[in-house]
Amino acid sequence: LPIAAPAMTGPLRDRVRVALKGVAGKGRHENVGAMLTIDPQREREEPAVTSKERLAAVDLLHAIGDKAAIDWLLHALDDSHNVVQRNAINALRDLLEQEGPMEGSSVFQQIKEAERIKEVAKQKRT
Repeated sequence: LPIAAPAMTGPLRDRVRVALKGVAGKGRHENVGAMLTIDPQREREEPAVTSKERLAAVDLLHAIGDKAAIDWLLHALDDSHNVVQRNAINALRDLLEQEGPMEGSSVFQQIKEAERIKEVAKQKRT
């Protein structure tokens, strides 16, 4: 499911994303979160595949949207792949601030936004 969900389109994808809300609040989502872990050997051998897996995990965690999913998404802010990091930023902007996605920014701005989002999450916990 984690790999297939982002590949789905149209009404089927929408139904899967709605169904994922039923997972919210039910555990730590370790199976999806584990997909965010970078295996250095696989990263060297299949970088496109591993980044797509991490992108899928970010998408699923965003759809789940609970505290455990947010914790995993915060972990993804440190991803070495800038698209994975950007998608995690955008998911957290939505979940924590109800803001839209970042628009056309530099890598430096993206890093600054990741740091800002970490601070926002930290403040919401206190």
